[in-house]
Amino acid sequence: MKKVLALITVMMVIAVMAGCQPEADQPPAPELDGKVIMITDTGGINDRSFNQSAWEGLQTLEDKYPNYEFDYILSNTETEYTSNIRLAVDNGSSLTWAVGYMLADNMDETAKALPDEKFGIIDVTGLSNPNLVQVAFKEHEGSFLVGVVAGMTTDKNKIGFIGGKTGDLIKKFEVGFRAGVKAVNPEATVDISYTESWTDTQIAKGFADAMYDQGIDIIYHASGNCGAGVFQSAKERGTGPEGFWTIGVDRDQRDEAPDNMLTSMFKNVGGAMAQVSEEYIKDGTFKGGEVIVLGLKENGVGLAPTSNETIPEDIRADVLAKVEEFKNKIVNDEIQVPQTEEEFEAWSIE
Repeated sequence: MKKVLALITVMMVIAVMAGCQPEADQPPAPELDGKVIMITDTGGINDRSFNQSAWEGLQTLEDKYPNYEFDYILSNTETEYTSNIRLAVDNGSSLTWAVGYMLADNMDETAKALPDEKFGIIDVTGLSNPNLVQVAFKEHEGSFLVGVVAGMTTDKNKIGFIGGKTGDLIKKFEVGFRAGVKAVNPEATVDISYTESWTDTQIAKGFADAMYDQGIDIIYHASGNCGAGVFQSAKERGTGPEGFWTIGVDRDQRDEAPDNMLTSMFKNVGGAMAQVSEEYIKDGTFKGGEVIVLGLKENGVGLAPTSNETIPEDIRADVLAKVEEFKNKIVNDEIQVPQTEEEFEAWSIE
């Protein structure tokens, strides 16, 4: 009898101890089952830029959340945007992302029509749907830094910018870049062209060819998959005293032109999408109705990590030091980087 009581006592002690274990030792709550599906713009999933960065961000969640499915739907034309958003929902998407401001009207319409569904969109801030989270970036701040690099690297004081479709978003890239060049090299000029496309590499190559032929030695592109044409133009010319530098955008694009890539303006689209998606997957937290804006302070934009290898070695230390100086001033609100043509015209570094 004593042995039985002793055994019971031991079992009770073990049970009590198990119940008093720290919360961190308890098994995690089961993850929600569901899908996260993103809709691309017409640039495609392999645009080496914006859409690709977004998809790579979502892919980082695949191993962490095996009960969730991550997928994308390609948009071949702009007329497919609304139907593709609805297709994602029909396919069971728990959180549906639209990649890019080109889908703003379509997302606005669909979010209103489906108030019980959850949506997210990149590069849009002007919508007010309670079931939609908007994520935007201070591209002008990151572009300012690559402008500093270009302004300090150019030998000919002739620099180029090639944008995609004309609009307020790409204007932020252009104006921020010009401000960065002006801050360190007011004698330099910036020639500007727009492809009015995200996919026509030949138009971009034609612009780049003309710029290099005119003596421009550095070209910054913000044109989605059109950038492949810029890189092709530079690679055909090789390297040498003439320069033929390129500056990538959205992701680290060094591999697209290893010998010609001066730097890239890194825009953490994938990281932002992954963060918002993970918050929802983990515990159902959804920031519907909120606008999240990420700049240098939030590590939403900046120089690509490989810049400490791609900037010419003889000037690298000075250039990176100047970049860090301006970054700190922007983060501390000592400098306000212009976003529009009007702001640029009135802007001064002093």
